[in-house]
Amino acid sequence: FEIAGEIFPVRHLSGDFFKVVELDGALGVIVGDIAGKGLSAGIWMPHLLSLLHSCALAHRNPADAIAQANRELCTGFGQPPLVAAFFARIDLQNGAVTYCNAGLPPPLILRLASEALRLDEGGPMLGAVPEANYQSGLTRLGPGDTLLAFSDGLTECENAREEEFETARLLSSARAFAGASASQLLFSTLGAVMDFADGRAPADDS
Repeated sequence: FEIAGEIFPVRHLSGDFFKVVELDGALGVIVGDIAGKGLSAGIWMPHLLSLLHSCALAHRNPADAIAQANRELCTGFGQPPLVAAFFARIDLQNGAVTYCNAGLPPPLILRLASEALRLDEGGPMLGAVPEANYQSGLTRLGPGDTLLAFSDGLTECENAREEEFETARLLSSARAFAGASASQLLFSTLGAVMDFADGRAPADDS
């Protein structure tokens, strides 16, 4: 497996985050988006990363990990932010992907010979309802497949005509670089987004 990621904050601190952790024969992939921008979102990021990491270590089922993170966030000190989060366990032996998506734009699995698969099983954003219900989804990464996770700052990036980049353009851009390394695919796709924006500053973290 090859993994690459990048965060582009609108202000000095980003509310978007990602983390990859080793989980007893699996890779854990965590991607999230804290509502708000700058300091208000950035000060929550270390806590959210630590919370999701500890819950990922405690539960093999991603839905259980996300549910625990949500409960702890809702019942902790102060008013919690709303957080969109995606957590996946990727089995290093057979490529099985068990995941839970809590309000993030559905990540995509790009397969070489079929339509993209949207990973939308899960539940609501974290921080709203302490006892919210979450479900896990199950799929598989085969040879040459790509898992593409992103926040809404990417697909909602606008050009001068106020058109959004949208998921269809993201898919087209990513497929144009099928077979490239993870880093090549990442930066080529981000380049396509910046070309589309044509100099217009982004309005959200991505």
